[in-house]
Amino acid sequence: MPDGKTFGLSTIGQIAVHVQDLDRAVAFYRERLGMDFLFQAPYFKVDDIHGATAALTDRGVTIVDEPHVIAKMDTYHPWMAFFRDSEGNMHGLMREVPQ
Repeated sequence: MPDGKTFGLSTIGQIAVHVQDLDRAVAFYRERLGMDFLFQAPYFKVDDIHGATAALTDRGVTIVDEPHVIAKMDTYHPWMAFFRDSEGNMHGLMREVPQ
């Protein structure tokens, strides 16, 4: 087991970073930090978030965070619900409800 003086982290295999402006963040990491861009994973947009979570539950998917409002915007309220896939990756369902 390495001691505190010899231990060091190496290559990042995967990392998740929460951002407010995805395009701006991608540009920063690509252009300023010189990191390779591998892929972009969007949230799954649905017309009926409650129906979608019910359908996934019926198929054996475990919803880890039920549908809820994540922000109150002037013209719409975004709703989200989260589930994990068979490999433990978190995914989100999103519905933008007009106000």
